[in-house]
Amino acid sequence: MTEKQEIIYMAGFMDGEGWIGFSKRYKYDYTQRYTVEIQISQVNIRPLKVFQKHYGGSFTFIDKSKKREEWLSYNVQDIYHWHIGDKAAEKCLRDLLPFLILKKKKAELALQFRETGRLSNIGNIKQVGNLARKRAEIRNQKIITERKVIYGKFKSLV
Repeated sequence: MTEKQEIIYMAGFMDGEGWIGFSKRYKYDYTQRYTVEIQISQVNIRPLKVFQKHYGGSFTFIDKSKKREEWLSYNVQDIYHWHIGDKAAEKCLRDLLPFLILKKKKAELALQFRETGRLSNIGNIKQVGNLARKRAEIRNQKIITERKVIYGKFKSLV
C-alpha cells in the first residue's frame, strides 16, 4: 500500500473502531489537565500496527481469562488496545481528517481543543512581577473558557 492508501485505510478503521476523546491527567503538583487521546481496540493486532508505524503509541493486551467473571459467559475474545495522546493524536487526526466520515466532527473539535494553546504554569513563576502573573492568569482563564465551550460541543455529539 502507498502511504496515502494507508491513511485512507486508517481513517476508515478509525471511523468504525476508534475512539476520540479527552483524558483527565494530574500533574505532579496535583493540578489537573485534559489531553486529547485516541484509542482503538481490536482482536487482531495487524491493523493497529499500521497506526503504530505512522504515529507511535503503545499497546496493551487484554487477556480474556483476566476479565471480570460476568464477562466470561459472553463470547469475549482477547483484545489488543492501542492508544496515543497529545501531539501524536493531533498529527493522527490532522492526517485522517479529510477521510473521516463518522468521527469527522469529533476530530475537528479535538483539534480545536489542541489549538487553544498551553496553560501557563503560574505556580512555577517565581521571579516575575504582579503584572506578568496577572497576564498569565487572564490568558489561562481565556484558554479554559474556550476549552469548556469546545468540550461542551464535543460531549453533545456522544
